[in-house]
Amino acid sequence: MMEKKTNKYEWAIEDIYPSVDEWNKDYNKVKNSLDFSCYKGKLQKKENFYAIMKKQEEVSRIFEKLSVYAMMKHDGDTRSSEFDALQSKIDYLGVQFSTATSFIVPELTSLPEKVLKEYIADKELSEYDYFLKGILNEKKHILSEKEVSVKIISKKSKDKSEKNDDSTWHDDVDEFP
Repeated sequence: MMEKKTNKYEWAIEDIYPSVDEWNKDYNKVKNSLDFSCYKGKLQKKENFYAIMKKQEEVSRIFEKLSVYAMMKHDGDTRSSEFDALQSKIDYLGVQFSTATSFIVPELTSLPEKVLKEYIADKELSEYDYFLKGILNEKKHILSEKEVSVKIISKKSKDKSEKNDDSTWHDDVDEFP
C-alpha cells in the first residue's frame, strides 16, 4: 500500500514509478537494450540510421525516467543507502549507455557530405534534421582518421626532433647559471 503524502510540497514520485521494484524492471529493460553494435559500420544506409536513432530514442526515454526517479528518491532522503544505490546504479548505466552509443557521431561524421545532405533532405528523417545539420556543420572541423594519423606522426617527429635538439644543447653547456 502506498503512503499518502503528508506534505503538499513533496514530489509525487509514485507517479513516475509506484515502487523500486517497478523501477528495477525498467532498469533491467534498459540494461538489456544497450547492444547497438549491430549498427556499427552500417550507418551509411538510411534504414540503419533510422533504426539506431529510434532505438536510442526509446532507450533514452526510459533511461531519463529512471534517472529522474533515482535522483528524486536520493534527494528526498540522502541518508538512505537504498537510494544511494539507485543513484549509483543509474550513474553506471549512463556510462554504459554512452559507451554503447559512442560510435554514432564519429561514424556519421565520417560519412560523405552527400550522404548527410540526402538524410537531411529525406522527409522520413525530418525529425533528425537538427541533429544531422549539427553533424554536417561539425564535419568541417573534424579531421579524418588519415589526417589524425598524419598529425600524430608529425607531432612524434617534432617531439623527437626537439628532444634531440635539447640533448645537443645540454651537452654543449658545462654549467647552468
